[in-house]
Amino acid sequence: MKLTFGFALTADDPGAAYTAHSLLLHHRDAADEFELIVVDNSAANSDRAALLESEIGQIPNARYIRDLSLPSSYLPRNRVFAEATGDVVICCDSHVLFEAGAIGALVEYFREHPNSNDLITGPLLRCGGKVSATQQIIYDWEGVPERDLMGHGIRVFGTWLTDRRGLDPAGKPFEIMKTGLGAFACRREAWPGFHESFTGYGGGEVYLCEKFRQRGDHVVWLPAFRWWHNFMGYDQPAYARDWKDWARNTLTTAVELDRPDMFDAAVTQIGARAPDALNKALAAFTRPAGRAPYRRPPLPGNALTRLFQDAAPEVEAGPACRSMAFEMNRRGPADCRGNADSIVRDILPRARSLVAKRHPWALSAFGRLGIVGRKATDAAICSRLRGYVLEACDLAEREWPNGAGLS
Repeated sequence: MKLTFGFALTADDPGAAYTAHSLLLHHRDAADEFELIVVDNSAANSDRAALLESEIGQIPNARYIRDLSLPSSYLPRNRVFAEATGDVVICCDSHVLFEAGAIGALVEYFREHPNSNDLITGPLLRCGGKVSATQQIIYDWEGVPERDLMGHGIRVFGTWLTDRRGLDPAGKPFEIMKTGLGAFACRREAWPGFHESFTGYGGGEVYLCEKFRQRGDHVVWLPAFRWWHNFMGYDQPAYARDWKDWARNTLTTAVELDRPDMFDAAVTQIGARAPDALNKALAAFTRPAGRAPYRRPPLPGNALTRLFQDAAPEVEAGPACRSMAFEMNRRGPADCRGNADSIVRDILPRARSLVAKRHPWALSAFGRLGIVGRKATDAAICSRLRGYVLEACDLAEREWPNGAGLS
């Protein structure tokens, strides 16, 4: 069996060197044949690229490919599989190290399952070698996972968890819902590829796992395929986490894979953050031939954000507004109109604090009423917030009376 190791590289020369030489020194004997492919899409100077290319070139059966046309952390992985000649391709980040025996266990798995079209991954280790997580799970397509990883109030779909079945390296493989992309493997011929429009960082995990599942294959957890990822920042560049990239990638996933639930969840979040950006994102998509249009329900949270933007275009909607907008999108106009008081009460403590501090968002939301400052009463704040809720519900139903979406 021939094995291809490949990783995408973005301005992480030390990580690339460490990972490449660790594979060479510690795992070369795991397969009959071995090749290494490094795809570099970082817009760094040519001297740096030449130095790295020279270092990678000293490794037998290794190739360095510099391609600045690949605008994300995902498309370079497509290039890895396109260039690979191995039967099985292991794709990992440029700052990942594999535990002794991990590669051998993966090779043995594919020898036992030579026709497998599944995506294989394994436990993420923390410093010290203990298992940090065994998988990711998407437990709420409404968009309410436990962490805000993208910033700006954008919540990603999924969170890490630990399944006890994955703690023992001698344990049997089992199917999971979703994995991160720090290290994974599949047969070269089974690779489905990332969508060519993917850009930046965010949204790729859901896309890839769903691609495998929708064609009838699986995401498989191999407990012995254990790897460590450098999260500590030692000479490691921080990927720019732009919520707009996550938004576009997630909408792409929803449209291509026909997931209206993902579409609604993404639209709900993006609209609560920036309705104008949402409309621009939707305009970039075309509905696949023969598929019914997605219908977007009226989203009062989007309308609420627009009201604040119209009042003060130079002021970005603050966390209180985003939280309130997201909750309103989740409920819908009728529920918001009937429960305006409870929505206002939930957001009142944060709004009260911002008003007292004369925060820019509070100035845009309440300044015209002269209630900004420490003398503002809860009654005045609640009254204005309630007015915004009702006005946003009316605006949402007026602009999208029958739902709107990709048509």
